[in-house]
Amino acid sequence: MSSSSSRLAWLGAVLSLLALPSIGEANGLYSHVHMSQLAVAHLPAGELRDLFDDPAFVIAYENGSMLPDSGYAAGDPYGEFAHWSEFRLAYIQYIKDNYGPDFDSAEARRHIGVLLGAASHGISDQSYDTTLLARALEIDEEDPELSPDQYADYFIVIDDDVVFTVDADAPYATLSEVMTAASGREVAADTIMEGMDQAARVTRLQSDSALAGSLYWRAWEAYPFLGTHVYNEAAPGSLPYMSEVIAKHWQVLWRRLHDTDDPDTDLVIHTVPEDGGVNFPVSVEEAGAYGRVGIWFGYPFDRDIVGEMPTMRSADGTPVAVTHHAAYDGRFRSFLQLEPTAPLAFDTEYIVEVPAGVPTLDGRTSTEAYSFSFRTQCAPSDLDACPPYEPFVTGEVPVRGGSRTDAGAPPEDAGQPDAGAPTEDSGGCSLSPRAGGFAALPLGLALLLIWRRRR
Repeated sequence: MSSSSSRLAWLGAVLSLLALPSIGEANGLYSHVHMSQLAVAHLPAGELRDLFDDPAFVIAYENGSMLPDSGYAAGDPYGEFAHWSEFRLAYIQYIKDNYGPDFDSAEARRHIGVLLGAASHGISDQSYDTTLLARALEIDEEDPELSPDQYADYFIVIDDDVVFTVDADAPYATLSEVMTAASGREVAADTIMEGMDQAARVTRLQSDSALAGSLYWRAWEAYPFLGTHVYNEAAPGSLPYMSEVIAKHWQVLWRRLHDTDDPDTDLVIHTVPEDGGVNFPVSVEEAGAYGRVGIWFGYPFDRDIVGEMPTMRSADGTPVAVTHHAAYDGRFRSFLQLEPTAPLAFDTEYIVEVPAGVPTLDGRTSTEAYSFSFRTQCAPSDLDACPPYEPFVTGEVPVRGGSRTDAGAPPEDAGQPDAGAPTEDSGGCSLSPRAGGFAALPLGLALLLIWRRRR
């Protein structure tokens, strides 16, 4: 391809970006797909893990991971509905009724892949927004002009070389049927198809480092704490951290499909801190969102019933007063946080208990209590005898003019953007009017100027 032709193709990609409706915060779907990709490595060997060796299943779960945000791209409320448990409960029942108990057809596997992807999206939104993102915004503060959902994608594209595309391919007619029945409003198959097509275009554009690169610098300038930890596997809520939680959630969903789940052993799938954890911060004043205890449930629950059931006490039995929080103050959730109302004691063991009798939204009830314990950080005067307390802080920030000065510039022979091989409440992906085409105009103009300078 000639140099002038490749530049025109590259400019066409920029103009395509400008044409996407409400693309701004929908870019967060790129990270959602990648979290699902990372989760596969955490699955144990077995029938569920084997499904991911099928290229058709990969297409299905990656499309499912885009599904909730695709509604925002289409400007339809189905996107918000697809984030939450009411949709997944209805979809699980549809799959069981039509393909169980063996689920051995290609169509059954396709539906299961879409279900797992959508579930990954839903549980990670609840978690990321209330842990890592919440902590980042306490430190970095949110820039009203720069969506952190969108800009987090640029960190992983440039810094971690996360490059892939997803072609839209989902069972639109069935999704329309399930969503219409479960939500009580008509959701047309063509509307879902339109949204998924837009979402797929996002992955094609987002994976192009020339397009992502110029916004990468703005991302680091606005959100350096988020950039430091978005790919830090030790940071609660980060993409690698959430991938492990997603894999645990998938395993419970798989057992629920086969009616082999257990509301006692599958009730709690992950906690922060983990059982036996140490160096937990004593003060929410100091640690912010990272000073809250988190519990991930294998089943969706009703906050109005379950929300205040978990309790916290010191090892000697002294109760700890806590407030309970569900993401976006929503009613039907899978993640719950406990926030102590006063600072905890230094170097002290605490126990969190989820009592027996927890009802799930699918009609099950636990019969056994679940508990876990952790130890707080030592007092500053006792650090010689304790493990060092290392809070999450902002790391080194890349500087324009450093090793990535050309990150936002089109290559001399760019050609078509090529991603290479795929390596009831307001949710965390909602779109605002400023995220439409005009919001992308500064990017398009900036890239056009770069292109002109390189002619």
